Amino acid sequence: MKNNLTRKELLKYLSSNNETEKRLIEKKSLEDAFNEDAFEGWNNPLLSKSNLRALDKKYLPNKIWPYILGAVILIGVSTGLLWTQFSSEKNIPTEKLSLLEVNKVEYIDQTDVILPDAITEMTELPSAKQIKPRNVAKDFTSNQHSEENPKVEIDPKELNLPVNILPEVKKPVQIVQEQTLGKEVYLKEMKLLDYRSYRSRPTIKTEQIILTGTPANVGEVKNEQSDGETRTIDVPYIEYLEKSVSYFAKGQYKKSLARFQVILNTYPDDINAHFYSGLCYYNLNDFSNAIASFNSCLQSKYSNFNEEAQWYMAKSLLASGNKKEGIELLEIIVKQNGFYTGEAKQLKSKI
Repeated sequence: MKNNLTRKELLKYLSSNNETEKRLIEKKSLEDAFNEDAFEGWNNPLLSKSNLRALDKKYLPNKIWPYILGAVILIGVSTGLLWTQFSSEKNIPTEKLSLLEVNKVEYIDQTDVILPDAITEMTELPSAKQIKPRNVAKDFTSNQHSEENPKVEIDPKELNLPVNILPEVKKPVQIVQEQTLGKEVYLKEMKLLDYRSYRSRPTIKTEQIILTGTPANVGEVKNEQSDGETRTIDVPYIEYLEKSVSYFAKGQYKKSLARFQVILNTYPDDINAHFYSGLCYYNLNDFSNAIASFNSCLQSKYSNFNEEAQWYMAKSLLASGNKKEGIELLEIIVKQNGFYTGEAKQLKSKI
């Protein structure tokens, strides 16, 4: 049975200050289209509890029994059909089952099996020098619940780093002046901007390879073969994003980066893709592109990743040999008195 969101859970989401509870409800809203629609509808500013109470009073007292009776009948019919199908499948000969499996067609995202040449040629940093996903997730959690001193707002002009460190960037690195804090969601313990609140049913256009699968004991056919055919489909953004973040969380940076590039092909300003691309580039020893990705985060109209982008940009600058610019950015981070102030002081003292 589908695990649909209940009104009690939706009310709890709106009224609770418990971030753990809210994340579980957000995660449940991603499980299927029904839950996602319910979640989006409930967050509609035109909806109020009083509207629902009026509808309850009008319809629930006298008209609930026909629905209950209809549900009971539907369950009975469905159970009978399922049992009939199950019984008939039990009688299919083994050789026919094998033929059915031989002709089975499956689809897989092209980037999951065929990476772009530029990404394939990248080499990971030694493990000890990488930015570990578990540490990124830990920082997100700690920063969210920290009650430290108020942050100091820095004039964006103070983040005017030299252009020559970013040959592909046309203007100086600085935080744009008009930014807002967007709504967030967590997937695989990673912080993300929830674009469902800002885009109408976003999707990602992706290429999928058609695969034919066969069991190992059928003839001499391989377990999995590609017939070379592809199809282009639109995948729900949040679904595509979750798998992309999952690869990052598992340390599969090349696959993750390839998928984030697909997202950027559809949404060039996607802050989620820019931020996690930056982390992937860093771990794949491409500091120039890491810096450019974090800079794109600072140019976004959303401020959700500002602190993280500055911190990891400073580390990227230092790793790339841009000591002067790296130290300048560390000093700015210290002045801001934010989450990474202590780490910035410590890192600067070691240079």
